[in-house]
Parts: sequence; structure tokens; C-alpha cells
Amino acid sequence: MKRKILLFLAILSIFTACAKDQPDSSTCDATCKAEIPKFFGVYKAKIPCENDCKGTNATLWLNQDGTYKLEFAFITPDSETETQSGKYEVSKDFITVTNRYQEVRKFKILANSLLMIDEEKNLSHEFKKIK
Repeated sequence: MKRKILLFLAILSIFTACAKDQPDSSTCDATCKAEIPKFFGVYKAKIPCENDCKGTNATLWLNQDGTYKLEFAFITPDSETETQSGKYEVSKDFITVTNRYQEVRKFKILANSLLMIDEEKNLSHEFKKIK
């Protein structure tokens, strides 16, 4: 059980961006809101992990109404999942998602995929658009 908790915390720390460096969410103007429909859809990534985990299948749903759902399915004997949801905004080349706990993650927009940005502001895992 401790390993699963540590694994969860490790993955969460990898994916959680520093909220203090994020732009103010009130800055999304009419242009920003008009861009949201361009990016809605489903994105998937396979993320490596440590210890007895064989990886994590991550799925990101960006809905037309500006909401999102992000699910991490850990490839373990117990097949545990973690789900987050909230709102997202599009600004320039980035999509910023904020969950109900005000935790922020940022993704760089590419042609048919998104690159997750980790805590250290490095581009980390590619989420490919599947729908």
C-alpha cells in the first residue's frame, strides 16, 4: 500500500505545475474562448513509472464547454486509476488545466498532440490526439 501511495505522489509531483508561475486565469478573453473548440477531443499518453509499475496510461478529454477530465490508469496488478477534472483555457501555444483543488497543469500545443510540462517547466510526455 505504501508503494502505491509513494507512486501516486511521485507521479502527481511530476505532473503538477507550479501554480504561482501560471498566468492569471481571468486573462482568457474572447479570442481565447473562441480557440477552445479547435482543441477539444481525446488525447492519450503512456507514461513510464518506477518500482513495480509497468507504466501509466493517461487520457485527457478536452470538452467543447471548456471542461476537462484527466485519467491516470496505473499498469499494476490492481489496475488503479486516478481521475481529475476541472476547467481548461487556451492561451497562445498552451493549454492550462485547473482542477477543483486549484492544481494547475500546462500543455504545449503541437499539430496533433500536446506536450505536458513538468514542475521544472520541461516538456515531458506527449499526449497524442486520438479523437
